[in-house]
Amino acid sequence: MATPDPALPIGKRIQWYREQRGMSRPVLAGQIGKNPRWLKAIESGQLQAPKLPMLLRIAHALELEDRTGRAGRPGDRRPHPCRQGEKGSGRSQLEPAQR
Repeated sequence: MATPDPALPIGKRIQWYREQRGMSRPVLAGQIGKNPRWLKAIESGQLQAPKLPMLLRIAHALELEDRTGRAGRPGDRRPHPCRQGEKGSGRSQLEPAQR
């Protein structure tokens, strides 16, 4: 599947994916537990972009790949790669982190 221009606002990207799937606004809204008017307001930029949990629900309904693992999750306590090997860690910066 092609992808929309990443410079598009999030609402326009949601609309693009919805239309690519051939899904109507009422169908997507129903799958995510929202009113079609709410979805229209998101897609048109009249409302602020939804928070991550809602974006994940939308992505799931549109059968999109979950990419949040690449960016990390809130509360993820793994050390930042630049901090690995700092004093006291017992590893050089070239050694892989133990998981």
